[in-house]
Amino acid sequence: MSSAPGRHAELDAALAALQSPRGGAPDQAAREGARDYLLAHADAAHPRLLALLEEGMAASPLAVVELLPAFGRPESVPALERLVRAGAERTSRVAAEALARHPHAAALAALLGAFSAGTAEAVTAAADGLLARGDPAACHALAAVLDHPDATTRYHVVQAAAGLGCLSAAKRAAIGTSDPDPDIRSLALGHA
Repeated sequence: MSSAPGRHAELDAALAALQSPRGGAPDQAAREGARDYLLAHADAAHPRLLALLEEGMAASPLAVVELLPAFGRPESVPALERLVRAGAERTSRVAAEALARHPHAAALAALLGAFSAGTAEAVTAAADGLLARGDPAACHALAAVLDHPDATTRYHVVQAAAGLGCLSAAKRAAIGTSDPDPDIRSLALGHA
């Protein structure tokens, strides 16, 4: 059995390997090994990962975000939701993808709640996350933002609503003839 200092050193090494910016095959293998180690030592690893993320100390926040759903722990949901709501575009999307994969029911609520953030990035990321999650319970929330003023965001919302089966043929036809953006009109009609 390894000693506590030895376990701390192993955990620190796994955290560093997970966040390594290197991209070669050996580095990828080290990242995979780190993921496996961290998941196998979840009681010690999960709080450390959350602390790194919440304190802004993660060398690679996206690597941390991508791993959190695999733990399946509800305490990661609020941190991921904050990133969807306030993160930069790439961070918002990765956090929404993480919520889509998160097995806890609170993850769906977090994605739905992100619509109230008001930013185009948060609404876009949440729509993509809801589509990836595949839960038709999102239909009502998506319907509420179908007329978002940002065309890119509206495209993602229509795509999610159509992909989840939320849009009737009449609603798709209405969007396909009335939306000011030709890509959105085409998207809506393509799902008819």
